[in-house]
Amino acid sequence: MPSDSFEILSNSLPNRHGGRYEQIFPEDPNYKIPDNARFLLAVGHADLPPKIIDEYNAWYNTEHIPSYLQIPGFLNARRFRIARGQIGLLPGAEIQGPQFVALYDLANDKVFETEEFKQRSGTPWSTRIRGWTWERRKMNNMYRCILVAKQ
Repeated sequence: MPSDSFEILSNSLPNRHGGRYEQIFPEDPNYKIPDNARFLLAVGHADLPPKIIDEYNAWYNTEHIPSYLQIPGFLNARRFRIARGQIGLLPGAEIQGPQFVALYDLANDKVFETEEFKQRSGTPWSTRIRGWTWERRKMNNMYRCILVAKQ
C-alpha cells in the first residue's frame, strides 16, 4: 500500500482502537436492523479484572439488556467479545480495542432523558458493576443513521 494510504496512516495514530469481534449475545447470529432504528449506541469496556467477567456477563445478559429493552425507544441489543488472538487488522498493527462491545439500536436519541431510563440505570447490581467498569470504558459513541436502506 502507498505510504500515504488510510490503512498505513491509521497505524501511526495514537490511541487507536479496533479489532475483530465475535457476537456473544444473543446467541442467534441472525440479525436484522429494526426498520425504525435511527441511532446506534456503542459501549465498550477493556481491561476488566478476570474475577468479575462472569458477573459482568450475567449482569449484562440477564438484567441490563432485558431492562433497557423495556424502555420505549430501545429496539434491540447485541454484545460482542474481541476475538481470541486478535492483535490487529493489518500485519504488524497492534490495535487495542475494547474487550467487550455492546450495540443498542435506538428509535431516537431522547431515550436517555426518560424517567424509565433513569429508573433502570440505578439498580444496586448496575451500581456495583459500574464501579468496576466506569473507568474502563473505552467507547461510548452515539451514531445517527444518515441513510436507511430498503431491505
